[in-house]
Amino acid sequence: MNLKTVTLRHRSSRRLPRWRMGLAGAAVLLVNAPAHATQTLTTASQVITIDVRCEEGELGCTDVHFSGVERKTGRTLSLRGEEVYRLCADGETPCQFLHYRFEQGDLVYLLGDNGLLHVKQGEQVLIEEQGEWDYGQ
Repeated sequence: MNLKTVTLRHRSSRRLPRWRMGLAGAAVLLVNAPAHATQTLTTASQVITIDVRCEEGELGCTDVHFSGVERKTGRTLSLRGEEVYRLCADGETPCQFLHYRFEQGDLVYLLGDNGLLHVKQGEQVLIEEQGEWDYGQ
């Protein structure tokens, strides 16, 4: 599977939701998508805020910030990562957002657009929780 990190932005500099992209998809996205700047994922044990810090129109954003709070203990964690997309058959056009990816040593945090949080150490899944996104306005 081809993966590429990209982000799409509207003239307002607010990030747009990730959808299947193509020429028609981009047109639908720009017309119909609500814009948002930060996102917060709340799961049973975590509250994680994602902030994409890229210039308007920049593709290939690798400046995504993760600010997490463990709900039970109040411990905090800050990480920097990227958005990961699946590429279309042409190998260049982003087709589908897969997840946000953050690394801390040998731990990998994956936050899916569907609200699924995975924390992995190698191939071992340490946390897998379904959450709900709040896109803030």
